[in-house]
Amino acid sequence: MSDLVQLQTIKTVPKSHKWLFWLNIGLISTFFAEVISGSDLFPYFHLWGIVTVVPIYLLHCLALVTLVFRFGRPTLPALYFAGTLFGLYEAYITKVLWNPPWNGADAFKLADVAVFEVLVLVFFWHVWMSFILPLLAAETWLTNSNQIRGCFPPRLQRFFNSTAGWLSIAVFSGFFVSINAKSMSEAVLSGLGVLGVLGIAGWLWRRLTRGETYTLEDLLPNRSEFGFLVLLLAGLYLLTGFFLRPEAYPSIVGHLIIWVLYALLTFLFWLALRRSKRCDFHSLETQPPQWLWVVGLLTYTVFAMLAESLFLPVDELIVLIGWYGSALLGLIAILHFAWLLIAKKVTLRS
Repeated sequence: MSDLVQLQTIKTVPKSHKWLFWLNIGLISTFFAEVISGSDLFPYFHLWGIVTVVPIYLLHCLALVTLVFRFGRPTLPALYFAGTLFGLYEAYITKVLWNPPWNGADAFKLADVAVFEVLVLVFFWHVWMSFILPLLAAETWLTNSNQIRGCFPPRLQRFFNSTAGWLSIAVFSGFFVSINAKSMSEAVLSGLGVLGVLGIAGWLWRRLTRGETYTLEDLLPNRSEFGFLVLLLAGLYLLTGFFLRPEAYPSIVGHLIIWVLYALLTFLFWLALRRSKRCDFHSLETQPPQWLWVVGLLTYTVFAMLAESLFLPVDELIVLIGWYGSALLGLIAILHFAWLLIAKKVTLRS
């Protein structure tokens, strides 16, 4: 990769502004990935969530989006394959791709790898819910740029630029979290916790920056910061690799399959970055109103409560539809974006 551009910050930004923005990204990614799925309804309020869960999402988001911006341009294929590499943390950190705790020995496996967990978590969930959508939300509400939104087709750009679009995301999120919440009170408490934490973090950002405008690219790590974050991420992999569910490791065959998957997805990510240098984007210049951030969080909380009572009798059916539907979407997505790269269909858009 000798032709890759060097890591550098586009604009001089105070350290406190960067760090608070990074924290916001970690909190938002954790919300979309962990809270909405019901995997952890209170990640901001217990020690494991604070020292492990939030850092996992914060460090992956920052490291991968920095690679996307510094080594190419943000396009959907580049973001997609960055997100798949994000999703592979479910191997060596959680070991879910080998032995998912929710179905254990009953998981459908090929060569010791849980097939549906790869399709759902690596090719679908973490791509969109841990990476692309959190970056889109952070860029929309906390910066003055629109490069993530500019990756999408015009119709989706209009959706993400509208009040109705973000409120529909809030409604869907409230509905989805209710599936795994054990009670209405738990759903409400989780929603209020999210409202408090994300609301305060967003308010602190507005107060600290005091009208200063940044682009997403301005706030990314520079070379030395990027290196430090990568070291922290590597340390997190080592610690969790040794001490979190070590009994869930597979045979050498299972490791080999994941290594091959890492190699394949890394190659496709590299190819997407190279192709992205010849791409441009055109995005709507307007932004949704700032008050929509708080209204959206309130809508999420209210709908989580309503959905917990309305859909409780059929939640198991909804879970099955969502799980297998996500697996199908993951398969379609990986084939679609791989075909775009192989067929060289990532072209200039203006």
